[in-house]
Amino acid sequence: MRVLLVFVLSTCSSFATSPKSDATERSVACEQGDAAACGALGGMHLVGAGVPVDNEKAVKLLTLGCDGGDLKSCTDLGALHLSGTGVPANGPVAATYFKAACERGWPSACHYLAVQHLLGNGVERDMAKAIALNENACKGGVAAACGHIGGVYKLGYGVEPDLERSLHYRSLACDGGELFSCALLGAALHNGTGLPADPQRAADILINACRGNEPTACFELGQMVANGNAPTALGTDPDGMYQRAMEIALPPCQAGDSNACMVAKDILRVSGTAEQFQTFCSDLGPAVSKGCNEGVFTACVDLIQLHTEGCGVPNTPEAIEVAKRQACALGVQLWCTP
Repeated sequence: MRVLLVFVLSTCSSFATSPKSDATERSVACEQGDAAACGALGGMHLVGAGVPVDNEKAVKLLTLGCDGGDLKSCTDLGALHLSGTGVPANGPVAATYFKAACERGWPSACHYLAVQHLLGNGVERDMAKAIALNENACKGGVAAACGHIGGVYKLGYGVEPDLERSLHYRSLACDGGELFSCALLGAALHNGTGLPADPQRAADILINACRGNEPTACFELGQMVANGNAPTALGTDPDGMYQRAMEIALPPCQAGDSNACMVAKDILRVSGTAEQFQTFCSDLGPAVSKGCNEGVFTACVDLIQLHTEGCGVPNTPEAIEVAKRQACALGVQLWCTP
């Protein structure tokens, strides 16, 4: 389950003319009291789109936008306070911006506040609130919120595990363009896990997600080819898919993305040498173990898998049981034994 808060300024993804001229137009509009223009210009300063990168100026412009009633500016401002970009990191302040924008009908703000409640980051850890907020955001079209609910029900994080409900939300997330959920949905259709096996539908979903640079999808396509379940157009050699998955996964892994590292580990497990696998695991295992010991529930879930595979940590029943107890203590009911 991915629980990283990803801050994306959609206003900077495209421009009617050129970024520079667009910045000029928005600057004029902002001076004339257009709150949304102020916020959009602030976003442009964050990424240097037609204007110099200036995080402090971005904060000021987003504050103008938020004070003027632009809910996206409030949400983006909350994300800056959460990440410490242009301002000192402050989870409680971030939550006030998210809460205000959510209550006034901005779905992505509800999702970001849900993530804070999920992790107890700047607010109390409250799974009921997190799920309710994500439900609101999911209904409002935030695909990542649908995906988060799917992850919660898969692991039973604060709720009873429910694979059918998990896949329902993963399907909603995939329909909304959340490619990681597409990869998990495709894998379920490939393996017949929680859904009737449907190799053709699985391949269609996975191909689209792989083309969108989701490494888990590329890896799963390789597995389909290796198992002889892939459409003939994909050939009979899975190495191309594994290589593509590794090309996508390795840069974020090297930057510290544990999800990407778990994908890279799986690729090496099935396509690399034993030495390559253990060398990679010698760094991954201790890092994931440290995260689990620090109370990161997703790290504990990953640690169970690493112990099972002997990836940088002991492959013993006792070690696996300890990791399961740690995950259970953090609220992951999937690993709570009666």
